[in-house]
Amino acid sequence: MADNYLEKKMEEHRARMAAGTAKRTPAARGGAARGASGGLTFEYPKMRVYVPGGADTTLGRELIAVLREAGVDVDFSGRPSAEATKLGQRLGARFYPIAGRLTPEDAFEAALARCDAVALLPGESLPDPTTLRVAALPDPLPRASEASLARLLAVLLHPSMNDLA
Repeated sequence: MADNYLEKKMEEHRARMAAGTAKRTPAARGGAARGASGGLTFEYPKMRVYVPGGADTTLGRELIAVLREAGVDVDFSGRPSAEATKLGQRLGARFYPIAGRLTPEDAFEAALARCDAVALLPGESLPDPTTLRVAALPDPLPRASEASLARLLAVLLHPSMNDLA
């Protein structure tokens, strides 16, 4: 019985290896989980972040994707476009198209009622003072790729960064 079990498991293992779908193993005991690129990862608590103008820039779209990958709920606004609508649908984020009767202030008010934090992209500002936690990139921007800047802003949004402010 044991021999058949082991043979079957070995066949399954070989089939997965041939198909390129090896089983994922848990992170090393006592250490931080390692991502595919070798970077450290950490858990976000249940939270919702508003990204004003997130649909209009590459950095905004990158940030939305990074936050959704981390399990953070995201609301974002921007000019109405099929691309922004598809982004929201694909990533499971809520899109507020800024057009017609919906102004940036209206979108902010709607997000204020739902969100825990705001991620300010370069060139964006808040219409009113807020009680939400606000994270923004330094000015001038560091020389880095859009993806790296999005990850930096995602780290700044983590609640553990409150103590550093």
